[in-house]
Amino acid sequence: MLVVVSQAGGPAEVRVVLQQEGEGGTATTTEEEPPNPILPVGKEIIWSFATFMLLFLIMRYFLYPRLKKGMDARYAHIRGQLEEAESVRASAEAEVARYQAALAEVRAQASSRIDVARQQLDGERQQRLGEVNAGIGEEKARVAESVDAARQSAMGQVEQAVGAVATSLAERALGAPVDEAAAREAAAEAVRAGAAR
Repeated sequence: MLVVVSQAGGPAEVRVVLQQEGEGGTATTTEEEPPNPILPVGKEIIWSFATFMLLFLIMRYFLYPRLKKGMDARYAHIRGQLEEAESVRASAEAEVARYQAALAEVRAQASSRIDVARQQLDGERQQRLGEVNAGIGEEKARVAESVDAARQSAMGQVEQAVGAVATSLAERALGAPVDEAAAREAAAEAVRAGAAR
């Protein structure tokens, strides 16, 4: 049988009384107040401090130097990679600059060659145009001469025809023979006057 007895001293003074009934009689057990789970005991504080100091010494003299050595090696490795990358970038920039300079030189050469070719072509074109224009001028002169010759020939034929027609008409109108040379001369002057208009 379990009997809890509370005293007026407060909650810290709770006593548990266990009673056992049996053959031999009654036994009573009394328990003192339970330990506080938050407040450590003196031995625990000493063991905790000793463990902490041991861990601190192990970390300070064994683990931290290895960790620092590894960090320094990693830092040096990263620094080396950065310097290598920087040198590669600088060499790439130098290569790009050389490429751009070579490209500018090639473009300048191409431009000068194009200018020379353009001037040469312009000279050849002017020469051919001069030759063609001279040929056209000669052809125009020949055509003009042949047109003038044809015109003169046609005018001579027209003058003769007009003179013959005028002589015939004058003889019919007058009923007497007319001087052919004078009639042809008058007809030729009339034809020339009409052509001059």
